Amino acid sequence: GLGQDIAFSDNQIKIGMRLMTKLWNAFWFTREHTAQVRQLENTPQDLGVLNEWILHQATHTFSEYTKYLDKHEMSIALQHAEQFFWNDFCDNYVELIKDQLFNPANYSSQEIEATRWTLAVVGLRILQLFAPYMPFITEAIYEIVYEPTLNIASLHQTRYILVQKPYSFDTSAAVMKDVLAIIGAVRKLKSEKQL
Repeated sequence: GLGQDIAFSDNQIKIGMRLMTKLWNAFWFTREHTAQVRQLENTPQDLGVLNEWILHQATHTFSEYTKYLDKHEMSIALQHAEQFFWNDFCDNYVELIKDQLFNPANYSSQEIEATRWTLAVVGLRILQLFAPYMPFITEAIYEIVYEPTLNIASLHQTRYILVQKPYSFDTSAAVMKDVLAIIGAVRKLKSEKQL
């Protein structure tokens, strides 16, 4: 936190390593499913509730993130990035889109296209959020996943304003709040029953 010293901690190193591993794994998945996405600028017309929700959450996260960075509260800004990455993106969004990506015959090509586009766009936003804290792994991921498409030599040369476009989908956010409450209850029940 701002104005506070921090003691060296093996536990903090382990937490950081866990985050790096999760980032690497998440973007290995992202790379596999977004290789065909060539245009990040043009938002698909029909995104669907799930994609609208994650874009809405990404916008809210970036707003909070920049608010705290502007106050030099690096730790609180990072908390917002981590919350979004672990909970919204990994635990919920990625898990919910797997059926579309692994069973594309069950969905329209427009749905698959919108999901692939959203995955690519949100992934780039995540890399930008973590870049000030983890410059090396975010750069390595960027070079593999995004540099061939964007033709910008480095993640650290990208501009927030060109990537962090605001999205507001209040209705989809409200729907997903209910959906995630149901998913949470099911996960808790499965855990309690050891299923």
